[in-house]
Amino acid sequence: MESRRALAVSVRNRLEPTPGFPLAPRVAAVAQDFEALACDLEDESLGLDPTCAVSCLQLLTDSVESPLLNHVLPAEDIRARLRQIRAGFAPPPPGARSQRDSAAPGQLMTRKA
Repeated sequence: MESRRALAVSVRNRLEPTPGFPLAPRVAAVAQDFEALACDLEDESLGLDPTCAVSCLQLLTDSVESPLLNHVLPAEDIRARLRQIRAGFAPPPPGARSQRDSAAPGQLMTRKA
């Protein structure tokens, strides 16, 4: 969940213009979508498909493939990428427990090889 919180912070940072400069038009056009994504990332009741999590990270950091960062790519692709990422959120199946819920208090969960 910490990595999702970090992504939410990064998303919200995109919504804050550099002092003295307006919000970039590419970002302003999808500001509500970015805010919704940040809220989804912070919602612990939602699961996130790992592929969509990677796509989110790439949108925020990949200066070649990200339509947010690469101004050669169409700005409309940002909204499409945000829709794709948000489609990866889903509530857990009924009866499913998170790893955090499964661990005894003070015990870390480890993966078996």
